[in-house]
Amino acid sequence: MTDQEIIEAITKAKPGVKKYLWLMDRLFQVNVATDAEFQTKYKGFYRVRQKTESWYSTYFGLLENNKGKRPTFDEVLNELRDRLGNNAYEPSFTSKLVATLDPWSPVWDEYVLRNTGHNPPSYTSRTKHDDAPVAYSSIVDWYDTFMSSDKGKHWVALFNDNVPEYYKITDIKKVDFILWQIRS
Repeated sequence: MTDQEIIEAITKAKPGVKKYLWLMDRLFQVNVATDAEFQTKYKGFYRVRQKTESWYSTYFGLLENNKGKRPTFDEVLNELRDRLGNNAYEPSFTSKLVATLDPWSPVWDEYVLRNTGHNPPSYTSRTKHDDAPVAYSSIVDWYDTFMSSDKGKHWVALFNDNVPEYYKITDIKKVDFILWQIRS
């Protein structure tokens, strides 16, 4: 990608940056299990749609109960499966909960997967719950390698030059914002 393409991605990400900073500011100020405004904005930012009220209650309850902790991807994936029942499989929303509590953790979504060369386990796979943590670990490894590369450092520098609130955002999240905007 050229610098211009990266800057365009950063420019497109700016409304999302504002929403993200609001969420992160409010996370420890409200009870996210009951705060309707937080939940609405979280669902909008992370595109959590078409779930049941029971699902939302479970998810935001888990987020609230884990404040001040750094649960692993595996722990949250299994906890959601156990609490939601029906062998629920929510790797993307698991990663978003983990990354909200630990902003140094990457998210798992279609654009991050595509732009980092990862293929998720099939939703129909019998081993998906075992395969997902391995896939997530591979995403984490990709970020570790990318963030220490000249290219990764350059992306972060471009983000910092173009987003005034850059100092409130982890470098991993900065790269997430860029990857989310690359929709090729």
